[in-house]
Amino acid sequence: MADIDQPTRVLRPAGGLGSTDLWDDLVRLSRRVEYDTTQTLARQWSPWLVPTLATLVIGAVALGNPGLWTDELATWGMATTHDWSQFWWVLRYVDAVLAPYYVFTHEWVRLFGDSDLSLRTPSLLAMAGSAGLIGALGRRLSGSATGLIGGLVFAVLPSTSRFAAEARPYALTVLAATAATYLLVSACRQPSAIRWIGYAAAISMLGLLNVVGLLLLAGHAWVLVAWHRRQWWRFGLAAGAGLAMCVPLLMFGAMQSHQVAYIPPVSFASFGDYSTVLFGGTALSLLVIGIGLFGLPLRWPSAVFAGWAIVPVLALIVVSFVMPMFLPRYLLFTTPGWALLAGAALARVRPLWAGSVVLVVALLGLPVQAQIRSAGGHEQATAEMAAVIAANVRPGDAIVYADDEPVGSWTARDAVAHYVPADRRPADLLATNPPRHDGLLLATECADVAGCLKPAKRVWVLRIGHLADPLAGIGPKKDQALRARFHPDRIWYPDGLTLVLLEQGRTKS
Repeated sequence: MADIDQPTRVLRPAGGLGSTDLWDDLVRLSRRVEYDTTQTLARQWSPWLVPTLATLVIGAVALGNPGLWTDELATWGMATTHDWSQFWWVLRYVDAVLAPYYVFTHEWVRLFGDSDLSLRTPSLLAMAGSAGLIGALGRRLSGSATGLIGGLVFAVLPSTSRFAAEARPYALTVLAATAATYLLVSACRQPSAIRWIGYAAAISMLGLLNVVGLLLLAGHAWVLVAWHRRQWWRFGLAAGAGLAMCVPLLMFGAMQSHQVAYIPPVSFASFGDYSTVLFGGTALSLLVIGIGLFGLPLRWPSAVFAGWAIVPVLALIVVSFVMPMFLPRYLLFTTPGWALLAGAALARVRPLWAGSVVLVVALLGLPVQAQIRSAGGHEQATAEMAAVIAANVRPGDAIVYADDEPVGSWTARDAVAHYVPADRRPADLLATNPPRHDGLLLATECADVAGCLKPAKRVWVLRIGHLADPLAGIGPKKDQALRARFHPDRIWYPDGLTLVLLEQGRTKS
């Protein structure tokens, strides 16, 4: 007779779970469902979530440590110009193509303040969002592994961290370009009016942030011609609508073409700068591009990625033969294309190998990652300079800036205004009107230099670059007045700057 305490048994069904205990079967089944659900969610979420978080964490490290450099100080200056009439008056003559970004930053500063962290936070968020979209696009076109690896390659590149900490529109341009490409793929696969409208909006945003970014349309057009000719007319309408929104900005930009006159013609040296700015160095660029080339045989996905990475660069080279505009940072929006090509190639090998390559990319970039987070990591150690002034200033000190600098004549005065506390700031005795006033980007100054400097007992001079003679090229009247009454007492060379303290007396005893 059977023992009544023995557990109830059931027959083992063919192909079943392998247990003869009903409760065990239910537990194992629930675990399997849970495991499968977890795996599905991981495949759906990890390609975009992991790169987003990685970029956010890596980019946030020492975000406020490097001093604002010339271009970032231009952003700060426009963002803190509280009088809107003065704001628009300046843009009539300079930086009109940056008007949308300046308006955004102006309102951002009004809400969150003008600290370096505040100014750079939109770029950090934009880069993190770009990494997430890169992962999502890679997953949609070529699988979860491509998205995850491509997003992580992008996250660990030094250029991603560098421009995540840049108070300029480049990171936002990357986000707009990534969104536009994602929406193009979505519209081609599942055509609908709302998707094409979204694409048009993304293209419009791209052009309003960086007119060079509109060259992405050349890459998208190439993809459409090669793979989705039936969508050509829809693409044309959407791209045309996006471009139409940018026409006024393009017209103003054409009237201010002198602002890019400093960019040299395209040469082999330009491509050395390209690898440094977009990847963090020649070795990193060769590694990422070399791996990316193995992703080209993947047909439709590779066409999207390659069109994004390569075609805008070729288009800008052609444009630069007419008007030199080949500045590598203008092409930052093409970097995701290379990251995705690398992701597509690495997705075809074992996960351990793919992870090892991503780790190598990260390790190769460590020296650059450290350098860009130093006090002078953005070319000019402006905050370090300000600390020197604040620590050594005395009552009665004045400060003098050059009439003109080779690049960024506003830099020195803006750096002092931004970083040196008002109660520790030398008197700007020569300024008669502040910068960005009456349509002028630079401050207007006293014509009688010697007379205006009479009250000064000591004079600080701040110049751009490393100058053996800090007064060379400062301006004829300033040179004469300063050399007649003062001699150099101390000199400092923060990265990218020359700071000298002049004492009264023609020669130093």
